[in-house]
Amino acid sequence: MTLLAGNILVQRSILTKVVKKKKWARCYFERVRYNVDTTNSAESFNGVIKDARKFTLLPMFDFIIGKIAEWFNKHRKEAAEMPPALKLVPIVEEEMTKRCVDAGFLRVDELNSFHLEYSVHGSDGKRYTVDMAMNTCTCGQFDKNKYPCVHAVAAATFMAEKAGKELHLSEYCSKYYLVEQWALAHHRTMYPVPHMSDWVIPEEIRAKKVLPPEFEVKKGKPQQTRKPSAGEARGRGKRGRGSGRGRATSTDTGRARGRGMAAYFECGSGSGSGV
Repeated sequence: MTLLAGNILVQRSILTKVVKKKKWARCYFERVRYNVDTTNSAESFNGVIKDARKFTLLPMFDFIIGKIAEWFNKHRKEAAEMPPALKLVPIVEEEMTKRCVDAGFLRVDELNSFHLEYSVHGSDGKRYTVDMAMNTCTCGQFDKNKYPCVHAVAAATFMAEKAGKELHLSEYCSKYYLVEQWALAHHRTMYPVPHMSDWVIPEEIRAKKVLPPEFEVKKGKPQQTRKPSAGEARGRGKRGRGSGRGRATSTDTGRARGRGMAAYFECGSGSGSGV
């Protein structure tokens, strides 16, 4: 126990004195943590390879490569079949279509026509300041999601109507939400690894002896599920166990994970209208 406490103190000293806080503390992270599809892509992928994790190393890698190749091929064809008029990926296109309807009921006041700043009266009775030049809104959604919030859509519509131009919301979205980037991300082919008999291994590599690291086998049944971190729901066990109310059964959890996986890799299942 004393040795463990000493190791923790050393690690804490390294983290606080050598590594910057923004590199390891989420509260100091300066970038965007999550995207529009999921809040935990690694855990979703873990659910996909749940059975393959029981395999030995090479068969597990073969399964992962095969699954990624399947997704790449699917999304490559989906991106190629997108109508030329649609500039945004389906999930964002559909959201923009909904927000265009809601934005039609919001009042917009022009604050500065040179800096493209506008005041929008939200449906909640609050006023929000939108900067279309910097792609920001005081509600915070435009800044984080990287595509227009309903207040920004209202401001963009006001700008287009005043200038007598057609509205193109794709101009205010991150390039990573464009169909062009979507297709580019999946244009390469994922090939399976050849059989071991076909591998060309240099003699100096073949001569090396790589031994597994020493480790102590823990007693008891190996843990199959991840312990939820701070802020996550903890109702994952069987009824009557665990903490919290409304605990989910293993079947419900599996279905929820399946839906999360679909939301992440099915980059928009609906087809929005041209915005």
